[in-house]
Amino acid sequence: MKDDNQPGIPEWSRRMKESPFLQEPFTENLKEKIRSETAKGTVRKKKANRLRWRVGGIAAAAALIVYAVWLALPNQIGHLLIATSDPVQLEQRTTYAREGRELLEMLPGGDFEAGTPQGLIISFKEPFKVYEGKTISIKAIHAESGIEETIVAGDKITEPSSGYDTLSRYAIAGAGVPLSGYWRFTVELDSVFYGDAVLKATEPAWEESQTFVSGSYSVRGIPGRLGVTDYPFVAGQANKYMWWLWGEESELQGEFKAVAAKEGGTGLIELFSIPSTGSSVADYADRYFPSSLMLPEAGRWRIMAYVDGKLLGSITVTAEEPEE
Repeated sequence: MKDDNQPGIPEWSRRMKESPFLQEPFTENLKEKIRSETAKGTVRKKKANRLRWRVGGIAAAAALIVYAVWLALPNQIGHLLIATSDPVQLEQRTTYAREGRELLEMLPGGDFEAGTPQGLIISFKEPFKVYEGKTISIKAIHAESGIEETIVAGDKITEPSSGYDTLSRYAIAGAGVPLSGYWRFTVELDSVFYGDAVLKATEPAWEESQTFVSGSYSVRGIPGRLGVTDYPFVAGQANKYMWWLWGEESELQGEFKAVAAKEGGTGLIELFSIPSTGSSVADYADRYFPSSLMLPEAGRWRIMAYVDGKLLGSITVTAEEPEE
């Protein structure tokens, strides 16, 4: 993992480790009051019960104060996505074998480019009865940063691949990854490691996404798929943007999350998330909703949209330096 004092670590990354509070929310007086109330818990049971209610009330009040202070803070930068694993050195490997016997082969369905929705096909080599009835989970870990993505979250295997009597073409849609470089895909059956593969995601073009018109609005993104209001981004300044989404109903149901990667960087920030994309709006798009967005540094950024954990697409924008 990189040390925060090394060159190349951006200021916004360092700032993420700082406390979001302007001063310590639990003052010494409040701490002493809680300690004092807690110490009285050795008296008779009836008093102890009353005391627990008082201490609980104090703790609850403190929690409300902390929450109120948090809400009162200005809209700062997005949540930094922390690596879940240590960076490792990897080489591309599409097959996995154990004791000289190949168990699986994993291949992308097209050009494996970072930030692009991607299909994956896994060819499992054992008889179908080995897999039938088990749950399959697949995670991808980025070699350079250690960031982890969930590709398949515990799906139950109930039938062979279409047109086969085996599981030789297990297809996954929306399996795109947010960063270029090597990714290790681990496959688990009933939460037990079964095999893995290593795929290399190529670096995407960093040209700004095109603009197009939807209704009476100018939108930047992918026509017929994904877009945001074509409104300037200024580094460090939050603003409201409208989102346009198109797709099959099944593709647009679930939590919506937007993350961003900066050109030349190896990290991600989560810009925002909402529990659902709402209902359809025929006049503008299949889904249409507002959000606040803020990019912490000037430069080229790729904003990636996920629905129900699957990559819907990405939009490349430029954040300008703020005026002095």
